[in-house]
Amino acid sequence: MTLLQRLTQTVLTAGWWSAGAPVIVAVSTGVDSMMLLTSLQQLPDTVRPRLIVAHVNHQLRAQSTEEQAFLAAYCHRHHLTLETGVWSLADHPKTGIEAAARDFRYRFFDQVMRRHQAKVLVTAHHADDQVETILMKLIRGGDLSQLCGIDRQRPFGDGQLVRPFLSEPKQTLLAAAKKAGLKWYEDATNHEPTTVRNELRTELIPALEKINPQVKAHILDYQKQLAETMAVAQEAVAADWPQIFNDQDQGRVANWSMLSMTKQRAVLRELLMRHQLVVKNDQLTEMGQLLRNRDRPQGQLSLTAGWQFVKRYNSFYLSKGLKLGKKTDFDQQNMVVSKQWTRLMNSAVRVVLKVDSGWKESARDTMTVSLAPSDFPLVVRAGVADDQITLKTGGHKTLRRLWIDRHLPVETRSTIPVVTTANGEVLWVLGVQRSARPIEPSQSIFQIQFKQKGKGEADE
Repeated sequence: MTLLQRLTQTVLTAGWWSAGAPVIVAVSTGVDSMMLLTSLQQLPDTVRPRLIVAHVNHQLRAQSTEEQAFLAAYCHRHHLTLETGVWSLADHPKTGIEAAARDFRYRFFDQVMRRHQAKVLVTAHHADDQVETILMKLIRGGDLSQLCGIDRQRPFGDGQLVRPFLSEPKQTLLAAAKKAGLKWYEDATNHEPTTVRNELRTELIPALEKINPQVKAHILDYQKQLAETMAVAQEAVAADWPQIFNDQDQGRVANWSMLSMTKQRAVLRELLMRHQLVVKNDQLTEMGQLLRNRDRPQGQLSLTAGWQFVKRYNSFYLSKGLKLGKKTDFDQQNMVVSKQWTRLMNSAVRVVLKVDSGWKESARDTMTVSLAPSDFPLVVRAGVADDQITLKTGGHKTLRRLWIDRHLPVETRSTIPVVTTANGEVLWVLGVQRSARPIEPSQSIFQIQFKQKGKGEADE
């Protein structure tokens, strides 16, 4: 079977696009991408897309301008639309230029896809790229799933990125290009040991091939076996997923704990993958330890790119940009006896004489209390951990202990207001617990009324 026949079969089987649909093909003018472009042009009418060629001139080599001109002439000759992006020299960083170039390149590809309303980007990654990637991941360490290497297809922009040549060895593409008499440009820097990938390509892999000429084939075979094994593992996790997670990917610690330790790690790994996160093995171990630690009902672990793994009593989830101990959006305010509401973030509170004023008292939104003149003005403010509230037994409990007993998340505790007397005695942790302060018949009786946002107008 020829290279074109294999490509046709791959496209038909995958169903990436329909005939005539706009497809973006990334072309660098190297042998791999030029072979990809010409092969796509030769697809049968029933599967041939409308090709838009996307080329990036990184301005990193003297011949970049020549390559751009060559591709422009090629596309003109073959009646192909060409989109060219030029990476400004002023934007070249002093360090990390390879990663920066890749970032620019793929942002440009995404823009081209949107401009042409295309849902597919095609790149010319091949089997040798796969081998190099797997070896790089193996050397650097990380999650086992990374050893599956490059995906044949993955989400990208509003569509997907596909790599139809991923199973084709570089030598096959080179031989086909020579046979077809193609012209291409060789990037000399690909053979300079200036990056890890180039060192693998020019030094390590040739050394391994001296030991065993079939080493690339063996690595690709292991990659295929691993991918199949990982797929089976994902199917097993998918079967358990509905019993552990809700629709927002918030997990139940108790249900997760019922799994074997092997499945527990697999579930956590799948949670990370669903958020496109990769962590080191020791971080995965720490996540499991946090969930199993009954003496630590709440906690969070910093992962990567601002993400955190969060445990809140019987729940766990991933969160980005979680800020603990954030400042409240309301300041301390004094309250007098009034029909006017004191507005808070998402609620309002007032204190009135206990008379029949039409207010429908309920256990949640009203507190009846006796107050002396020295108790005024009442104060509404953010609660702090060392505040104490009176219990029915006559004892006291700190807000820190109350928050723990009520399973209140750490990040919301400082946003819960309290109502206190003028001398600081806590009367009510709004929406959570009232003080058991006894009613004094000799004192005037008042109602503290609490209204949450969305329950009507806050002023009367």
